Amino acid sequence: MFQYVTGTEEPSVSLMLTNACKKLYIDNFMLEEKDANYNQCLLDNLQSSKNKIASLKVKQACDQKHRSFFN
Repeated sequence: MFQYVTGTEEPSVSLMLTNACKKLYIDNFMLEEKDANYNQCLLDNLQSSKNKIASLKVKQACDQKHRSFFN
């Protein structure tokens, strides 16, 4: 968790990263592949986010890429 959360300036980003870590590494019982990929996408792309609007756009892009019905 330290790897991903350290250095984030936006509290909402820290919360999203913490939740993604928990879902991937702690509460991962019966985690579907698309959800694992979504959470990994958040971890890979939210670390450097400095504001809430950009963070929400990253979250939306990860959601569309990994959870869309069209994938």
